[in-house]
Amino acid sequence: MLKIFLTQLTGVYKKIEQDEQDTIEDAARLLAQALAAKGQVYIHGFKEMEGIVAQAINGPEPLKGMKKLYSGQYMVQAEQRDRAIIFARSATEKEAVALAESLRGQHVPFVAVSQGVTAEEEGKPNLAEIADVHIDIKATRGLVPNEDGTRSGLPTLAAALFAYQGIILAVDEILREYEEE
Repeated sequence: MLKIFLTQLTGVYKKIEQDEQDTIEDAARLLAQALAAKGQVYIHGFKEMEGIVAQAINGPEPLKGMKKLYSGQYMVQAEQRDRAIIFARSATEKEAVALAESLRGQHVPFVAVSQGVTAEEEGKPNLAEIADVHIDIKATRGLVPNEDGTRSGLPTLAAALFAYQGIILAVDEILREYEEE
């Protein structure tokens, strides 16, 4: 089972790398703008995606200038030079879409990371349409087939964390180049 999961998860990572590499670089440029201008990058994750917030803020390599978007139950007041990044499982998750619309209304440029929009979700408000940059995590179903025909092991957090790490590595590279100039 673990070998199947590993093989399939590697496939998800490769799909993100192949299909989303340019978008990840766009996201990194957007976030690096805030940091180069001495602004903040605010981060928020919905449901299981709170794990990425913990990694970003309390992990071994926190990004200087990254802060939580919410202080308790209240959203911080972002400035024009600030940016945000939000993580959700689904591009049509109601709370995530509401936050995206709020950020858009406040003129805060932001990145959204979630599953892509499915055919059934077409026409609904979604992160891919609202965000300045949207990254599709490519995790749409469980990776391991079960005997009854269902699937287990939907790696939404793992895929989103992979995308996050790609963004942060690119941000670091952009900022190093900026400081060298």
